[in-house]
Amino acid sequence: MRKLTVILVMAAMCFGVIGTAFANDPGTKLTRGVTNSLTGLLEVPLTIGEEWKASNNMAVGIFVGAGKGLVWGFMRTLSGLYDLLTFPIPIPEKYDSIMKPDYVWRTTPTHLITDQPAAAGQPSVPHSK
Repeated sequence: MRKLTVILVMAAMCFGVIGTAFANDPGTKLTRGVTNSLTGLLEVPLTIGEEWKASNNMAVGIFVGAGKGLVWGFMRTLSGLYDLLTFPIPIPEKYDSIMKPDYVWRTTPTHLITDQPAAAGQPSVPHSK
C-alpha cells in the first residue's frame, strides 16, 4: 500500500510539471482538477484574511470571510471534480477553467478581481487568467 501511495504521489508531481509546460491541454485540466478538488477548502482561511484586510475589522473579516470562503471553497472543489471527470474533453473551450483564478493561491485578492476598468485615480487590477 505504501508503494502505491508513493507511486501515485510521484505521478501527480509528474503531471504537475507536464501540465505547466503545455497550456490549454488535458494534462493541465487534469492537474487543475486534482489540485482544486484537494485544496478547495483553503479558500476559507484565505478569504477570511482578505476580508479582514479589506474591512480593517476582525469580526467582519472572520464572519464574512468564513461565509464567502465556504461558498468559494465548495465551488472550487466542485470545479476541481468537474475538471477531473471531464479532463479529456475540451469543454469549456481549449480546456479552460470554469473558475477564476485557476487555483486557490493567487496574488490578487478575490474582492479586487474584476473585468471592469478602474475608475480615475484607481489602480487597475485585471482579471487573472
